[in-house]
Amino acid sequence: MTSARPSQLRNAPWNSDDHEVLRQKWRLADESASNWEKFLQTTEILRIRVDHVEKGTSEYDELRAEAVKAILNAGIMISETGLTQADWDWFARNIIPDEADQLQEIIKNLAEVDGIRDVFDWAKVFAKAFSKSKRKFADAIKLSLNAWEEADDSHASWYQRVDDGVRIHGKLVKVSQMEAEVLLFLCKRTNRYSTYQELADLHETWRKGMDSGNSGSIRSQKSSMRTSLNKIRKAIRAAFKLSKDIDPFLRSKSSPGWKLDKDFLQTILQ
Repeated sequence: MTSARPSQLRNAPWNSDDHEVLRQKWRLADESASNWEKFLQTTEILRIRVDHVEKGTSEYDELRAEAVKAILNAGIMISETGLTQADWDWFARNIIPDEADQLQEIIKNLAEVDGIRDVFDWAKVFAKAFSKSKRKFADAIKLSLNAWEEADDSHASWYQRVDDGVRIHGKLVKVSQMEAEVLLFLCKRTNRYSTYQELADLHETWRKGMDSGNSGSIRSQKSSMRTSLNKIRKAIRAAFKLSKDIDPFLRSKSSPGWKLDKDFLQTILQ
């Protein structure tokens, strides 16, 4: 088992996860927290609207239907499932036990709520409490992920993040901040290919586009990722004085994926 690193929650079960599993857990936890924050915004907007409608009107009935739908959707989001379920159970039990008890009490109070205004008042308290706890959970996993990345950096003498880009085998590859994040990610994963979905986690716009389910948006974000990779290619060729026909990336033959050919780059410097 990997020992806990500075800034990690001591004894957190996810501390022993490898880097890729931990990144996926953080992505799921962050998405869950974001959904709760959106639900809180929805309840706040609906609560304001309900103060301006009369009982018995069609708009009042529509708001009632929206309230029921919102609460049912929130009920589906209450429990973590799959990869993060055991971690959330541990976190709620060991790190936020008072908040966990409060959440259960809020849920029980729903049975005593009467009237649409009271429903929205309850939903606001409910959403605020859950979004706060879920964000704490996501942040805790992120701390562990950051610790992994810092540990990787300390042992990765062949690459370093610098102000103007990334230094690889002593050569400065000058790229923008966005491309530097992508290149740094690829430097840390030279033992495996990085897919579109894995690269998408590096930037919110890419991730939202890939997760949208919209084919046009997915194609657009894939094109954006390829453009970023091409900028990195050009910068590496310039830094290592490579011809245009030499690709510093290895391509997966089975599915779209890329990895940096660090051994080749080291060889040409010898």
